[in-house]
Amino acid sequence: MARGAGGGARRPVRDRYSLTSSIGVAAFDQERDLGAEGVLVNADLAMYDAKQAGRDCVAFYRPGKAATVRARGRVKWVEEIRGALEEGRFTLLAQPIVHLGDSPSIPS
Repeated sequence: MARGAGGGARRPVRDRYSLTSSIGVAAFDQERDLGAEGVLVNADLAMYDAKQAGRDCVAFYRPGKAATVRARGRVKWVEEIRGALEEGRFTLLAQPIVHLGDSPSIPS
């Protein structure tokens, strides 16, 4: 079912862009007692594997050391970013974009 959904999602948009989908599939395993959040995390990990594989891909979550390492790494970054947001450690910087024909001369 997921393979059909992924392959059929490519659609031209305004004859210029193409939409594709990356689908991650994870099984609900009562023995491991993951709960809904754990299953969603596993599906999310599989979705990132599908994105890495290319466009219009479906990936199935397979438990293992590599997935655990990736999950811990992502959780770590989420915690770091959340903490930085709460503590106001982000600074917004901007650089204007100016058309060269409109900009003043740059001294040499």
